[in-house]
Amino acid sequence: MYRLARYLFIEHFFMAAYSAGLMFIGLFFSIFVIKYKITTLQWLPMRIINKVKTFIGTKPSLLRTTMIIWVFNASVMFFYMAGGFHPVIPKIFGIWTGLNIGVAVVLSQREGEGIISLKNLPEGAWRPSPKLGAV
Repeated sequence: MYRLARYLFIEHFFMAAYSAGLMFIGLFFSIFVIKYKITTLQWLPMRIINKVKTFIGTKPSLLRTTMIIWVFNASVMFFYMAGGFHPVIPKIFGIWTGLNIGVAVVLSQREGEGIISLKNLPEGAWRPSPKLGAV
């Protein structure tokens, strides 16, 4: 157990912090993408959000949502791993991920549909416990 903790939290801490820093750079650039309305960089995140909303449907279930998350994460991990053949591509993907997350969250909140809001869930839908929501 000690070897695993050492591997994760000591030997690879700076690589994880570096990756998080690249994502925060992308989040910072998303401010300018939204402010100056650069539609070419806004197109992909909003297209993905609209596809996810279509796949989830009007009555989301836990199984359907889990499958969408699993498929999306698997495809993104494939692109990250395939991009690892060149030293610059993973860095671009890290910044691009932050940019896409920032644009998608802000623009979907402006549309009033809020991807991180629990208000739009139908009655009887699965909701996280209040203790989990406080985190």
